[in-house]
Amino acid sequence: MDYQKRIEEYRKIGREIKEEYIDEKRKDLLCIEENNVLLFLKRIEEDECSTGDLKNLFLQNQEEDDYRPSLYVDFDKKLLYSMYIEPASYEDYVPVGWNAKYKSFLDIIPAEKRYWEKQN
Repeated sequence: MDYQKRIEEYRKIGREIKEEYIDEKRKDLLCIEENNVLLFLKRIEEDECSTGDLKNLFLQNQEEDDYRPSLYVDFDKKLLYSMYIEPASYEDYVPVGWNAKYKSFLDIIPAEKRYWEKQN
């Protein structure tokens, strides 16, 4: 969420994130916070997917991939939970004042939104 932190961390280890690699939707929104989240959400509207669409995708491809969510973001509570298993630690890149943890959050997602679960 705070892309500037990530850029700085890469610089510290002698690497660079080139501006041309940053998604156009984020170039002037390096830190997504309460004051600009609505602008960011507007920019990613075309990428939105309903729970129903995710459920259909999961049902069609459940043998191939893991479609469980890897990030949980709550702007109201300034909270980020990550289950992202790659070396990038998203919890290290939250804005100041946020709480972030690497932990499972699947149990806090309402049952009707759990697109990755088989229905009985």
